[in-house]
Amino acid sequence: MVLSQLKAIKPFLSNSFQHRVRFVLLCFTHQLTNKQNKPTQPFVVSETAGAKNGSFAVGSDKEIYQLQADSWVSTDFSGKAKERLTGLCGLRHSLMSLLNAEQTNIDETLMEEIRKQLNERYDLFTTKYGFISDSANQRVCKLDPTNYNLLSLERDYSAGVTPTQAKKLGVSAVKPSCGKAEIFTQRVMIPWVAPKSAENIQDALLASLNVHGRVDLNYCAELLGTPVNSLVAQSEGELIFNDHGNWVTKNVFQSGDIKTKVSQLETCGYTDQLKSQYQSALNEALPLDVQFEDIQVGLGAAWVPASVYEEFINTLCDGKINSYTKIEIMYLNNEWHLNLSCLPHSLETSLGDNNYPFSKLIKRLMNGRGTEVLVTDPNGKRVIDKESSLNNELNSGLIASEWDNFLENNINVQNQLCQIFNEKFNRYSPLKALDNMMLLPDSNQSIQLREHQLKAVYRGVTEGRLLLNHVVGAGKSYTIAAIAHELVRLGLKKRCVIVVPNHLTSQFAGQYLTLYPADQITVLSPDELSPKVRQASLLRLKTGSSIVICPESSFASISPDCDVEKSVIESEICKLDQALSDVDQSGKRFTVKNIENRKANLESRLLELANDHRKKELSISDLGIDALFCDEAHSLKNLAYDSTRLTNVKGTNTPTGSKRAFDWYLKVKSLRASNSKGNGLGVYLSTGTPIANSLLEVFTFSRYLAEDEVLENSGINHIDTWVSAFADIKSDFEISATGSGTFKPVTRLRAFKNLSQLKSQWSLFTDSVTAKELLGYLPKLEKVDGNTTQYFDAIPRITGGKAQQIIVEPTELQLDFAKSLVERASNFKSSKVANDNMLLVMNHARKSSIDMRLLNPNLPPEVSGNKIPATAKVVAKKYHETTSIRGTQIIFLDLGVENKDGRHSVYSDLKKQLRSLGVQESEIAFAQSYKTPIAKSELYSKLNQGIIRVVIASTNPSW
Repeated sequence: MVLSQLKAIKPFLSNSFQHRVRFVLLCFTHQLTNKQNKPTQPFVVSETAGAKNGSFAVGSDKEIYQLQADSWVSTDFSGKAKERLTGLCGLRHSLMSLLNAEQTNIDETLMEEIRKQLNERYDLFTTKYGFISDSANQRVCKLDPTNYNLLSLERDYSAGVTPTQAKKLGVSAVKPSCGKAEIFTQRVMIPWVAPKSAENIQDALLASLNVHGRVDLNYCAELLGTPVNSLVAQSEGELIFNDHGNWVTKNVFQSGDIKTKVSQLETCGYTDQLKSQYQSALNEALPLDVQFEDIQVGLGAAWVPASVYEEFINTLCDGKINSYTKIEIMYLNNEWHLNLSCLPHSLETSLGDNNYPFSKLIKRLMNGRGTEVLVTDPNGKRVIDKESSLNNELNSGLIASEWDNFLENNINVQNQLCQIFNEKFNRYSPLKALDNMMLLPDSNQSIQLREHQLKAVYRGVTEGRLLLNHVVGAGKSYTIAAIAHELVRLGLKKRCVIVVPNHLTSQFAGQYLTLYPADQITVLSPDELSPKVRQASLLRLKTGSSIVICPESSFASISPDCDVEKSVIESEICKLDQALSDVDQSGKRFTVKNIENRKANLESRLLELANDHRKKELSISDLGIDALFCDEAHSLKNLAYDSTRLTNVKGTNTPTGSKRAFDWYLKVKSLRASNSKGNGLGVYLSTGTPIANSLLEVFTFSRYLAEDEVLENSGINHIDTWVSAFADIKSDFEISATGSGTFKPVTRLRAFKNLSQLKSQWSLFTDSVTAKELLGYLPKLEKVDGNTTQYFDAIPRITGGKAQQIIVEPTELQLDFAKSLVERASNFKSSKVANDNMLLVMNHARKSSIDMRLLNPNLPPEVSGNKIPATAKVVAKKYHETTSIRGTQIIFLDLGVENKDGRHSVYSDLKKQLRSLGVQESEIAFAQSYKTPIAKSELYSKLNQGIIRVVIASTNPSW
């Protein structure tokens, strides 16, 4: 079908459908040339400022041309799409011309003429076609990879309410609105010229950081007008230090693994005076040794030598051993192996019993495993032996007490462990960012980043990796943009990919270009990395912009280096080989079957990879990507792990992990290999909630950002070893899931230990800003009332200081159903529900606690539950109280979502009850109804304006 044929079927198509078909055809055919259909006409394409491969521009013949392989090729745009794109091309030319003028500092009169042209073109375009941010314009705008820069022209865009929407919702239409950016009225870019001189060494170092991203002695000497040798003689050991051949400032030298730096002073060939200065600087940052009473040494800690545990058991034997007694302990494959035989009977039964003697129980305790005992009942079902489990729990407490007594009464062991602990874990110092170190010369000068943002940028550039643990509202988007831009400007990285949630791609691009309006960036869409066009898109990416903004779904289509997974497996096999070798050399007899099985599985996986002949796409390294950013990085927490210590332990993530997390891990490993000689790892993760669901999330982020530097060097690179040093696994009695007041023993990851040392490791790669700290960084809001001025926090505090809990009484039907759930859970074989199991019981429990109609839609509302009516009353009350300020509320609800298959919809029921309490139907929305990025942007805009005042949504962050 061609465009002329489309007009012929117009009577048979609805207006909206015809518009969509026409637009799809335009998008599909806009790159086709007219050389076969039209005689070649001479033309000139003059307004090309900011154009790059794929950009559009208007020729002298008023037709639209596209830049392809350095040639302008004609296109087939027509109608409204052509008119809009023509206007957008003119706007881009004026905007980029003005930015170029501001950066090159041309004559002010000429600059004002360009600014006037930009204003005239913008006003003309918006009068005729609406704001650039309007959805109709965005569909056309995004055809041109350079037109994302136009998003920086508008501030605080609001989509408003169209007449059609207003009629449907029963409200008044609201026109779209937005403000003009500062560039329409003032200069936003000021040319930054690298300093040619400096008054002192401190100024020279600051200039060097902002020009080269590091200490460049030749540049500093040139600024000061002094020979390099003189500069070094004057400042080494005070302001600058030689750290492994790299010159760094004092604060950088005083960060990282301080004890290793101290130990290397002897071999560096310094003079006595210089060595003393280096030593003095390191001593300032050297962590103080922790005394033994401040160290938590759990039974089974992997960093404790096996000889200490052997001595402990020998002490418990109280001299009652014979020639047949064997006490052999060894740590192999991240697990304690114990060969204990012929121990005194008194020990076996005093700290154990006949069914579970001490020698058997201590093996479980040292490896952090639960102490419950399973037996087979008459029905052949494995059940917990409550009496034996209770005895084990009591004996476990006695063994732990004996361990504490052993440590308390043995000074030699205390000194030994104290030395080992301080040497392994108490050796790190985080980088302390200095004030005013980053100038951000290319940024929009009307935007000034705050102190905490500039410090994070400095750390990101200097250290080459960072976890931005900043609370919501701290400005993480600008911080990420500044780090990425500075890495490229300083020549430290060549291509940065910023991965963001799909629905935030355009929003993040707009924020990036607001801070750096002159940057040429590439913004990918999910369609561009679909299987059909992936290779072409990747080739374009390979030769495209240095800054790439990528949706998370598209990022998964980019492959890690093909040999990375192989190298990870081979590394694990080497460790297992070493473990087997250690057993042979020790002369001790341990069962190594599990090690051999693990090795065989890994070798099988290697064979699978070797025989994988699937076509490989361009990988991270092939595309020249040397820096990765992940916004909302909490989605990467569920990284797979292999553990024996955490089997059946609550409070941990799923061992199998998620595909997304493992994909990121392999890509981080790719960067670790390719950036080994560059400026740091090149990985930057951003989230306000790095630790939310499990203590293991600390270990997970350490694996991403500090696997070699911290985990490997400290000997805690395996999760079991890490847990034994920094987390407590304890068994306790908890109420059974079946209810009815029964208790069962539960092993759970319950708390951190040795928190100070863990915090120092965490701080090496984490920049944190808490909610309390953020209030100190933000200015106070003023409210003037007559002669009185009141000041308020920029971020309102939650009423009452914490979440309010509302207790809702269950109905009789809910109580009866809960009792039936207990009966089902106690014996699934006798359950009347087909294929009954605990997951099904828990699912029914969740549904019944909200509304019984989720299980039986025919039940009357009055017996189904009281949560929804209670919620409606609270929301309606707040709705009416905040009408004058258009207050907005969000209700999170994961069950009973709107559907079309006859199931009960709690969403619809809640909406109905809100309406009965006076809430306007037009001001209630379901978040799931807004599926596309553009629709979601419209929803956010209406929420911000108070047009929609109650939104019901799931806890899924994608909405």
